[in-house]
Amino acid sequence: MSKGSAIVGFILSFICGMALMYGVDRGAGHSTGITADTSSPGAWSDAAASVPVTSKDPSWGSRTAMVTIVEYSDFQ
Repeated sequence: MSKGSAIVGFILSFICGMALMYGVDRGAGHSTGITADTSSPGAWSDAAASVPVTSKDPSWGSRTAMVTIVEYSDFQ
């Protein structure tokens, strides 16, 4: 095998891999089924819960879910 055919094969494999991942990414983007809970438009508070979350906190998903994930981050 010459260097030229190896380079062409690598480039073709890379392009095919990119096309495959692009198709997988495009297909999975719309079928996640995750939506925000808009059933209670008023202010609410779960301050007595083990993880206190209020209506002022950014949240995603159902308030009655079995699991609550709280994420903290710091840029410093």
